This record gives sequence, structure tokens and C-alpha cells, in this order.
Amino acid sequence: MLEQLMQNINDLWKLFLRPSRQVYTAMDLGIFPSFFFLLVNSLLLYLGPDKFLIANQSFIRKDFSIRNRNGLLLQASWFCPLKSYQRRPFVIYCHCNSGSRVEALPYAKTLLSNGFGLCCFDFSGSGCSEGDYVTLGYNETDDLQIIVTMLRESNLAEEIFIWGRSMGAVTALNYILKYKDSKISGLILDSPYCNLRNLALELGQNSIKLPKFMLNPIIDSIEKKIKKRARFNLNMMNLIPLFKMQENLNTPAFFITSLKDKVVAPYHVEELKKLWGKEATLKYIDLEHYENRGDKIVDECINFLKSHMKGRKRSNSFSNNAQIKCIPIPNEILLKPVNRIKMYRK
Repeated sequence: MLEQLMQNINDLWKLFLRPSRQVYTAMDLGIFPSFFFLLVNSLLLYLGPDKFLIANQSFIRKDFSIRNRNGLLLQASWFCPLKSYQRRPFVIYCHCNSGSRVEALPYAKTLLSNGFGLCCFDFSGSGCSEGDYVTLGYNETDDLQIIVTMLRESNLAEEIFIWGRSMGAVTALNYILKYKDSKISGLILDSPYCNLRNLALELGQNSIKLPKFMLNPIIDSIEKKIKKRARFNLNMMNLIPLFKMQENLNTPAFFITSLKDKVVAPYHVEELKKLWGKEATLKYIDLEHYENRGDKIVDECINFLKSHMKGRKRSNSFSNNAQIKCIPIPNEILLKPVNRIKMYRK
């Protein structure tokens, strides 16, 4: 029993700094209509080329890399029409703690079909980007700032929205609070936490099955490991005091939470929504934390984005049933249709 307890404690700190990491190739970023499902422990995708058709309109995926403030190379992609580089609203997608830019792909078809461009990237310590550890929003905030700046300087984006899930949602929130970026047109915030130390205690109670007063010294011990390896502590990601220091939060925000969520309890999201104020909307869903979001929820997110577009309304929307086809590319061999993305722990 003691051995199992020690294993659970060891697993707990890895949950924060080194969760399962998705490893994939650029070919895993192809878009095919039959791949729109996620498996939590093993992500199964259909492959495709980086050029494709939606309702007879050509789109392209462009992969690029960029260094963050710590000199680590981040891997990223953007999607937009192939022949038209007309500026358009862009959505930057921020993945969860064990995710990667692949997590954004189920939303690509709908976003592109509704006139948006999509930019997705691997945070440092995640996916194919450099780095050994994730920091649950702390260092990721600066990664996001690099991507926002790049997208603005590229002249691709008419305006920018941010769509984040779990760690990615916290990163989006912390970005607004830290950089005070009032030019962001809107936020989709799926299951963010409000206090990382409280979250650690809650996850510890679920995994170690000890009362809270016994967990505090264990969390303190875990925090020392986190500080030694990643140079941050849990209290650095308590968003509540940061909110109270803000004068005006005018960026429209669409919060999502679930009563079934056993990772981030709904009160985290409810508290954040309350502090955000009148520009916030809260959506309750009936899904677990890592469960795939269905078409109905995605449609509500798209409607939120479209309702807060500052630029001109776009008429080139297609049906969600629009067929996706790959564009024949001379001298390029189509790959086998199925690939399993590897997950590993370091």
C-alpha cells in the first residue's frame, strides 16, 4: 500500500510537469472528413496532404517554426485559402497539457468553412516543440505572445481570436491579464482552472485518497520538484488576484464547463466567469474533461466567434456537410490512410 502511495505521489508531479506527450509527423496534420474523433490515450488520425478542398475551394496548411523567449523552437501551422492571401479573422488554438497542435484539427474544417483562418502550435515542452516540461500556463503564456505577434506581423490576420482548452484556456486568460492585449476580438475558454494549488489538492485527493490536511505537505514536496525542474511554483498560477488587479476586461469570453468534469471542477470556471464580468458567457456541457466536443458545442463556439467579428462579415460559409477532398499533387505519393500518434512519458 505504501509503495502504491509513493507511486501515486510520483505520478502527481508528472501530471503537472511531464504528462503524456504526443509525438507525430507533419503528415498527421492532414484534414480528412473521417478523422473527426479523438481517443484520450491514443490519438487516431487519417493522413492527408497539406492541400485540400472544402466545397471546391482550395486550402493550404503551412508549417513553420519560431523561437520563444527562452530560445526553444516552437512548431506551428496555419491554415487558409490556397490562392487568396486576403486578410481574414484568425483563430489561434491553444491545446491542453497533454495535447499538441493536432488537437485543433477537428475544428479546422468548420473554422475554414466559415471564413476564418486557423493557427495552431505546440507549446514548449509539448508535441514536437523543444523543451522538457509544461508549466500549465506559466511559460505557455509567453509562447502564445510570440505566436500572436508573429501572426499580426505576417499581415495574414484581420483580427485574432483565441480558443483554448484546459491548460490552453488558462494560457489565453493569463495572456490577456499579463499583456493587457485589448485587440483580441474574443476568447473561447474550455475548462480553465482559477487556482493551480487548489487544483493540485483536488487532483491529489482524487488520486492519493488522503484528507486535505495530509495532502498539504505532499503538495509542498511536489512543488519543490516543480520549482527545481521548471522554475515556477503553483502559486504563480493563481489567477484570482490577477483578475482583481484589472480595471476593465472588455474582451468577449465564452466559458465552457461540465458538471461531469473530474479534473477541473465547475467552480473554477464559474469563479473566472464571475470575475470577467458582463462580457462573459458560460456554457454548461455534459461531457468529461478530455471528452471530444460534439458538433453542437462547436457550432455554438463558431456562432460566438462570428457574432464578435469586428471586420466585415464573410459570405463564403459552407455547410458542415461540405465534402473535403485532397488536391492531386504531381509527383507526390499519398500515404497509407491510418497512423497512430505515439504517446510517451519522459
